[in-house]
Amino acid sequence: MGSFRGIWLFFLLSLCHLLGTECRIYELGARLLYGQSDAALAFLGNAGDVLQDKHFGFGLEGSLDFELECEPTTHKNSEIAIPNLWLLGCTALEKREIMEAGRTGLNQACQKLQFPEAEENFTMLCEAIPMQPLGQSPGGNLWDAHHSIHRDTFLRFVMLQCPREVPNKTRTRVAEAQCKGRLVLMNNKGYSHLSKDEGSLPPIYKTLLVLWIVLLALWIVNWFKFRQYSNRLHKLLFVAPSFKFLLLILTLAWWEVIAATGYENTSLQMCRDMVQSTEIAMLFMSMMLAAEGWCVIRPRIRNIRCVLIPGLFLVFLGSSICVIWVHNYFMAFAVCSIVFVIYRALKWCTYNLDYLTQQVLRSLHTAAEKRLRFRGVSIAKQLTEKRNIFVRLRLVCAIYTIVFAVTVTMSTFLTEYAWARTLAAELPEVAAFAALGLIFRLRDFGPFERIEVIQPKESSVLMLLPFSSKKCPIRQKIVLGDPVESSTEYSDDDGYEDDKT
Repeated sequence: MGSFRGIWLFFLLSLCHLLGTECRIYELGARLLYGQSDAALAFLGNAGDVLQDKHFGFGLEGSLDFELECEPTTHKNSEIAIPNLWLLGCTALEKREIMEAGRTGLNQACQKLQFPEAEENFTMLCEAIPMQPLGQSPGGNLWDAHHSIHRDTFLRFVMLQCPREVPNKTRTRVAEAQCKGRLVLMNNKGYSHLSKDEGSLPPIYKTLLVLWIVLLALWIVNWFKFRQYSNRLHKLLFVAPSFKFLLLILTLAWWEVIAATGYENTSLQMCRDMVQSTEIAMLFMSMMLAAEGWCVIRPRIRNIRCVLIPGLFLVFLGSSICVIWVHNYFMAFAVCSIVFVIYRALKWCTYNLDYLTQQVLRSLHTAAEKRLRFRGVSIAKQLTEKRNIFVRLRLVCAIYTIVFAVTVTMSTFLTEYAWARTLAAELPEVAAFAALGLIFRLRDFGPFERIEVIQPKESSVLMLLPFSSKKCPIRQKIVLGDPVESSTEYSDDDGYEDDKT
């Protein structure tokens, strides 16, 4: 088992280096001001915005390593004071308060950190980690910090630069220095690069992968057993689960690589986004085609719908990809596409239900009027089975739409519960695919392909009259005698079925 895991990780790492990677071990830029007389915050990241919104969940055995290298600054006839640096690990509330503290609050924080006895009434909000200067290097000034975190919480990181005392303050200048840093965050005594809420994701995706293998195996076995009854809709319904299975493999590989190495693979992320958008679009398009009644009550897609359905598929797919790669503004197009798709699916299901209900009632009336009996399956039963398909499909579409909207809304609030977001998104989708599989599974449809009407035994008789008719002497002396009371007889071995629903 260990050798298989080693081979699997080696393959994933080779794939990552082949496709190109970005570092989850944050390698980011920063900007310092040498010689500044007041305290200031220095944000980690390009344009100071990368790590402001990202957080990392530490367990009770977390660790942090940070290295910072800043370019040297030299000015003649001036002295540049290199600041004291502190790495602050703050919760979301603490970070907001430290950013709103202003210059006076930051100066008090620096006094508290450098001279704890001087600011007894000041309480330091964030967890302050001192950065030790390592002296000069060919690239400039060096700092590093190593810290063990035994705080079960989510932290965001900023740097606090505190001023040093300068021998000649009148000749001090402020110089800007560009820096590059490397921040390594780990859990589980340095064995995992995953945040505490992400640690359970690999086992969750492994379980989901096993579950999908079982579902796909059942679908394939069902197809192999009744493949003579398979149609184009049944084949199309296999496409979306195939994309889902591929997505689970890519997602599991993504988290395994991050846990082992700390690297995020950009190309793998792009593949995941593409496959995920395609899988969701295929799911909704399959619902629309099934609701249209394609291959259920009609062999072709009607009218302009053969253009409408692929058009909606492309609009939803394009807007979903643009939400991930371009801007969140495209979410409006994706939401509108989903709303329109579900509206049309529910409307088409209702239309087909009304149509089949009318046909069932008409067949029942005709069978009662003509006193028809059927051997095996009747016309009404055949139509009722198709009607039940649309009843269940409409229920699945309605429930999944409500759950999909709720989970998307919940994901914006569960920022610190990655496992809850994952389960809330995956379990309803598994239930939706399983429900569609049960509705459209293949069965022995042979009895429904042939409707046989049982001919009743007649009680009529032919009678030979003793004389010809006086009105029509030429007419033969044979007449048909009908019973006075209407009755139709069937033998016990006819095996007829009353046309009831």
